[in-house]
Amino acid sequence: MAMAGIRTATFGFLLVLLLPGAAAAQWHSIGGSVLAQAFPDEPNSPRVTNPAPVIVQSDEMTATSSNGNSAVARYSGALAEPRVSVYAYAVNAPDGMGGWDPSGASAQVTARDRLVFTVPAGTYPEGVDVTLNGFLDLVLTATGRGQALGGFLASMGGGASFSTGNLEAQGLGGTDVVTRILPFSLTRQLVSPGATLSSPSDVPVDLIFEFRNSVAGTQSSPPEPISASGEVDGQAYCTSIVAPAAVTWVSDSGVFSCAPEVPLSPLAAAAIASLLGLCAWLSLRRLPIASSHPG
Repeated sequence: MAMAGIRTATFGFLLVLLLPGAAAAQWHSIGGSVLAQAFPDEPNSPRVTNPAPVIVQSDEMTATSSNGNSAVARYSGALAEPRVSVYAYAVNAPDGMGGWDPSGASAQVTARDRLVFTVPAGTYPEGVDVTLNGFLDLVLTATGRGQALGGFLASMGGGASFSTGNLEAQGLGGTDVVTRILPFSLTRQLVSPGATLSSPSDVPVDLIFEFRNSVAGTQSSPPEPISASGEVDGQAYCTSIVAPAAVTWVSDSGVFSCAPEVPLSPLAAAAIASLLGLCAWLSLRRLPIASSHPG
């Protein structure tokens, strides 16, 4: 029983290991961490990639134990698209042979870039705003005595942020699915209403996309071992930047763009297909009905 307690505590430590570190010194960077554990085999150590001024970064770790438990953790980030994604999956042996030994996986990723907006000289009675539009596709699944935790944060500074908060799926002997599949928007003020600029003004905006503490884990317990799994599958990306026509911008990375081609999860694809079908049906209902009588 003491060993079971030690292993449970070890899995709980995944949350501590993946707390975000200090902010990167560079204006653009990608960093992350992965950890996969499959007990009763010797535990792995977390692999951390400190934020670095790169435009693409990824990592993956897998683990399989002698009794069939397994786990996988991975992340990726790219500034040219831009997008971030995480995946964490842990499963006890499907036939229950994994006994009461847990398995666990955790991953996180943070991508940053600085966008500098140039606002021409002039008077702006209503001020000047910029809006970044994005899309989030995040699914957490837990079965048996499995668990999945995760969350996403996007920020442009100046109070412009979007967050899912901390999400959780608990199998509790059955299946639990938690989804956040939706668009999001961030609006940042560049010039205050009523302001007059005597010369062009450069306004730096620091953009952050982050999946924090994505954790999947299992724990079988008496009276009998059961198969269990936890899974976190998430991606987020920018779809457009909206600013007045006269406002121009550049990125610190030199590659930032908001026109990615990112495949959606089956749930997201089904939701969008249903919406498009409904729009088509409504459009047909609005069409005039041709008369059956001769002109």
